Amino acid sequence: MGKIVVPYEGTPEVVIPHMIKMAKITASDVVMDLGCGDGRILTRAAKDVGARGICVELDPKLVARAHARG
Repeated sequence: MGKIVVPYEGTPEVVIPHMIKMAKITASDVVMDLGCGDGRILTRAAKDVGARGICVELDPKLVARAHARG
């Protein structure tokens, strides 16, 4: 695996519900998040509206945090 050169900066929690609303995400959607970090957007979409998601992340530490969230 290549070296990760971009630092992780998570989306502020207060912004996520607005993103879900603007994207009109519903329970019938599958949301794909490339570079999902700790998975906070997909976790929130699943909890709030029942959407399913696919997270893609290269940093093993962030993958572990995403699993812990879910």
